[in-house]
Amino acid sequence: DALPILRLQSTVIGPRRQALRDMLARGWERGELSDTGTDLDLLVDFAFGTMWYRLISRHGVVDSALAGEITAALATLLRPGAAGPSGPVSGAAGPPADRPAGSG
Repeated sequence: DALPILRLQSTVIGPRRQALRDMLARGWERGELSDTGTDLDLLVDFAFGTMWYRLISRHGVVDSALAGEITAALATLLRPGAAGPSGPVSGAAGPPADRPAGSG
């Protein structure tokens, strides 16, 4: 039955993904984060994928320390002046707009 999965997506997963996506987009808009050319939804997947993988595989804990590690990793990847796929990035051009917000 797909209904529980759809309900989980619409009430838990989707809103949390959108909140993180919005936070990252605001950071880019304010110049606090560098536009590395990495797809915004991939960065959101990176954050939440790590937690879901640990929950499913049970190989590590999901706690505030993990949240801090994920935050630090994203901050390192997106710090102004960070090297993206094609080298150093100057300025913040904004989040990738190749997909609608919340897709993926």
